[in-house]
Amino acid sequence: MNRSEITTRQFCLLVTLFTIGSSILFVPSQLAEEAQQDSWLALGIGIIINLLVVGLYLRLASFYPDKTLYDLMEILMGKWAGRLAIALTFLFAYFVCVISLVYYVGFFLGNQIFPDTPIFYLNGLFVITAVYALRLGLATIARASEIYILVFIFLFVLLTAALIPEMDANQFKPALTTPLSSLLRGAISYNSFSTFPLFFFLTIYPIHVKNRRKAARNFIWGTLWGGLVLWLICTVAISVLGAKAAATYTFPGYVLAQRVNIGDFFTRIEASIPTIWMISLFIKLLIYFYASLQALGKLTGVRQNSIYIIPLALVAWALSVDLFTNSAHLMEWSRLTLPVITFLFGVLLPFLLLVLALVRRRFQRGGDNEEA
Repeated sequence: MNRSEITTRQFCLLVTLFTIGSSILFVPSQLAEEAQQDSWLALGIGIIINLLVVGLYLRLASFYPDKTLYDLMEILMGKWAGRLAIALTFLFAYFVCVISLVYYVGFFLGNQIFPDTPIFYLNGLFVITAVYALRLGLATIARASEIYILVFIFLFVLLTAALIPEMDANQFKPALTTPLSSLLRGAISYNSFSTFPLFFFLTIYPIHVKNRRKAARNFIWGTLWGGLVLWLICTVAISVLGAKAAATYTFPGYVLAQRVNIGDFFTRIEASIPTIWMISLFIKLLIYFYASLQALGKLTGVRQNSIYIIPLALVAWALSVDLFTNSAHLMEWSRLTLPVITFLFGVLLPFLLLVLALVRRRFQRGGDNEEA
């Protein structure tokens, strides 16, 4: 994919849709399981953590604004250690993130909407669409997000407004009784899906964004808007379904759409949830794929890394079919394993890079003072 620049508004929309991503289906259930009726508070804590993590990314990017994430790894960690970090990041971006997101598509559509269609074909349609988008380039993906967001907002507002008659404030009682440890576990479940993977935006920001100062603010705003959408979904899920019921459903957001009933005329708009989810998931998949391509291109020294799009897509298509044995395996992995992996790459690695950047700058200033 050739180097291209995107506007700050497009960057903000990409961050927003990425933050929502797969979280809109999985996070409400996990939050309800951990924080119960105080899920709204747990997600609020998660949003605060979100802002701190994004602040870490912005600080790291400010040291070398003309370099990508993988350039930073080589500069700060040295050639061999840097290449090892790039290789591990590629494995995380591709084998953990890309392939799992492709699996989510077939898992959800195959279980809820097209039960008679093999997952292999559902995943294939999604992968083929992603290949086409990636070959068009980052700038085209960013422009498409300006259209996607309009569809997303319309369907999201429609769903939320239609559920107002079903909401019950008593579902939040007793309020503020959940232990802090449970609230933190709920917050981390949100961060593992929506916050820590934002690390991959350092392959785009700041080098591919036109107005870097404004882009930094939009990075923060994008995470806030995405967090607000998820907060509303979780709050609506608790108020309509109740904490216990929301925790038992794998996809409480889809169940919410099935509960819509206005005068026995406007009912069952569950098709809106797959549309909302596919929009945000598609953008998230493209960012993961883009980060994977950049890493592989850096490792192999190939400038036109678009040659890897089709091979990587075919491998992801094949491996995604049987990635998890069943839904219980998927939920256990999402609750126990995913937070650890995403924390390592989304917090510890950038924190290490930031420390190395600070040490490097201090030594450089010390050398300049000695010369003077």
